[in-house]
Amino acid sequence: MVPDPEVVVDWDDVVSLGDEPQETYTEAEIVEDLTTLIDESMDYLFKEIIQDA
Repeated sequence: MVPDPEVVVDWDDVVSLGDEPQETYTEAEIVEDLTTLIDESMDYLFKEIIQDA
């Protein structure tokens, strides 16, 4: 399941409430990296399935 981009924006709202920005941006980056990783994995899986068919 791909995270909704709006969730990352909501983290920015949390920053303005006084949380440490560094921690928040790091979490956003982790979500981005995971999303990319998942996308690449799904692409690979689909190619494998198509080749096997």
